[in-house]
Amino acid sequence: MVKQGMGEVFSTFRAMNTDVQALIYLSSESKATKLRARDLVSVAQLIFRHAELTLSRFLPDSELSRLNQKSYIEQASPLFFECVIAALKMAEVTGGIFDLTILDALEHAGYDRSFEQIGTLTPGLATKINTFRPPSHRYVELNHARRSIKLEKGARIDLGGIAKGMTVDRVAAVIQAQGFKDFMVSAGGDMRLGGNQPGKSGWEVEMQNPIALEGTLTTLPVIEGAVATSSTTRRRWLKGNQLQHHLIDPRTSEPVDNGLAAVTIVAPTAMLADVFAKTVLILGIEKGREFINRQENCRVYMIDVEGRLV
Repeated sequence: MVKQGMGEVFSTFRAMNTDVQALIYLSSESKATKLRARDLVSVAQLIFRHAELTLSRFLPDSELSRLNQKSYIEQASPLFFECVIAALKMAEVTGGIFDLTILDALEHAGYDRSFEQIGTLTPGLATKINTFRPPSHRYVELNHARRSIKLEKGARIDLGGIAKGMTVDRVAAVIQAQGFKDFMVSAGGDMRLGGNQPGKSGWEVEMQNPIALEGTLTTLPVIEGAVATSSTTRRRWLKGNQLQHHLIDPRTSEPVDNGLAAVTIVAPTAMLADVFAKTVLILGIEKGREFINRQENCRVYMIDVEGRLV
């Protein structure tokens, strides 16, 4: 749905199992400017829909699902190939903590269908997987000349940890290319911010208490960058009598449990913020802080299971 207010145009819609918003502040009230902005926020929905149709593991006809079924795809689409390349690069940057081959572990934990179908704290489906190989991004082989992707036998990938951030960045790039400087693209915890909020220098982003799921712990100042939050308290369910969540530690193939409830990252792009938030949450407080200190132009905010800002 596209809406227009005083000095702004925005669109809200559902994609990738989350709520998405694209907002553009107008520097001019001219009819041409308003029409261009309306077109752009409509295009945002098309970009997200295309990404979902290509990259979702919950759609049986997606390119990702076809790769997982056949272990090989010849001449992958540019979007799919780019996303897999980015995921492999992030696996190297994070020392394997971010791993795209965790799908077996996710399903074993009970995340075997869309979270909207699982429901909060309801039993997940009984997994069909009794044994599986440990995650390793080295199971994935690329041929850049043919744009082909090959998986080792039995390996399967999930791009949920990076696809949303990359799509947010793609929408932001389209908006910027059309000359709009002040904008926001937000998709369920991943946010890309350009220019300024009206009357402010940059943007002010409220960080929610991840335990109470309401209230503001602190406000983050952001100038021309991105914010992403990864949390163990939102996407949770019961498998048997055991509480599970979607953040898998590839070193154990189990949901991480290290005293952190949520991590928020401020970074230059939504893709980096998305990946680094998951990485730090898995690494824990000390190793996570060390990891972020090695990255450029990044800030980290960690909240422990008591709801305290570390």
